[in-house]
Amino acid sequence: MPWRATAGDDQMPLSDTNKSINDANPAAYLSGINTNILKSQAVPLKKADWSVSRAEQFWDARKTLLAAAFNAFLRSALPRRRIAIV
Repeated sequence: MPWRATAGDDQMPLSDTNKSINDANPAAYLSGINTNILKSQAVPLKKADWSVSRAEQFWDARKTLLAAAFNAFLRSALPRRRIAIV
């Protein structure tokens, strides 16, 4: 199995899937994934943000989606708790 170096001396195996998308354009890769799967993984659906040049916008949008998903989880897991959005 091929290995890819990570931070420090740790190394991780590089799966076949990772190898196949390693150098792929993010927009090309993401456009081949079912929209429901992207939503379930908190991937922004705005295709314009899938380019490397718009990585900052992508990560900002994903951060917002992840926070919303986490807050929804907390509301369902702790229905009697009041969760303030800050």
